[in-house]
Amino acid sequence: MNIQEAPSFTAANGERWKRAMVEHLCGLKFDFALTLSWNRSLPLAAATSDLRLIHGMVDQRLLGPRYHRKPKDQRTLAVFAYEGLGAGGHLHAHSLWRVRREHVWPFCRLFTGNRGGAWNDIVPSGSYALAVNSDPAASAGYLLKGQHMGSEPYEVVWSHEFLRA
Repeated sequence: MNIQEAPSFTAANGERWKRAMVEHLCGLKFDFALTLSWNRSLPLAAATSDLRLIHGMVDQRLLGPRYHRKPKDQRTLAVFAYEGLGAGGHLHAHSLWRVRREHVWPFCRLFTGNRGGAWNDIVPSGSYALAVNSDPAASAGYLLKGQHMGSEPYEVVWSHEFLRA
């Protein structure tokens, strides 16, 4: 076999990487899939700041005003994957959220319909779509649809990055 005919490392291992990532996300037992859209152009740093704000707002509304003092395992866990990053792209973030059992309904009430919920308190022009994570593998695959082994690290954000030390 000629070296030019050999598949690249990414091509040869990309599917294995994607399967491992989906399996990892399935193991984290996320309860909800939530797509957040800005419906306008903005810098990625501003988008990440908005994700930090929505995570904090959700935790505050579910856990109370001293939410930041709660142990990490009592807080919500979320992972966000950006999509539409290119010029002229429609920037939005797919996310998976895990909440404590007693917070399932209060969480749903934060995101009723497609507008007017907690996301619009942060991004008035924004829209969102919330779904119960009834098929973890499909939800994880959808979150990662734009990701590959060579994706930039800033394209996926974990809520634990927002926690105070």
